[in-house]
Amino acid sequence: MKKRNKERGVTLIALVVTIVILSLLAFTVAANVDGLTNTKTKTDFEQDISELAEKVEQYYARNKTLPVLNEYTNTSMFIDVKNVNDSDTYWVIDIASLGLDSLNYGADYQTIQAMNDPSADVSQYTDVYIINRGSHTIYYPKGVEYDGAIHYSVEDYYSEANVTINANIVFSRR
Repeated sequence: MKKRNKERGVTLIALVVTIVILSLLAFTVAANVDGLTNTKTKTDFEQDISELAEKVEQYYARNKTLPVLNEYTNTSMFIDVKNVNDSDTYWVIDIASLGLDSLNYGADYQTIQAMNDPSADVSQYTDVYIINRGSHTIYYPKGVEYDGAIHYSVEDYYSEANVTINANIVFSRR
């Protein structure tokens, strides 16, 4: 009688279970990495806007003017999200005059600055920070995508509308 060699191998069920577990782990890691990228993009953008807003405010307090280079007219991409206090003029922010070393976005600024021509039409550049002359709201025409939408500014940094209420109150005795 021949002795049967009982070799144990990987069963089909064990293989399927292993593949399912590895797939779930891969999905979880991929979802978390996407969330981290989304968070980093949002944080970088908000950090840029916050830093620019602070520096522009300080510059304006010292000089009574905005640190700007060229007028910017291509605002159609963010027309739906404009600050209600915006005037009709937007300008490229002169980042060098603010003493900022680097920002996460706004690489076209270098090109515009190198032109050294305040009358040049720079509206074809979108990777640049611009500011509204009236509201001092800062925009990024290229936009940054996070949280399922494209953001051109950080609405938290919009200045509030100045509203004056005049009322004529008449008191009468009875």
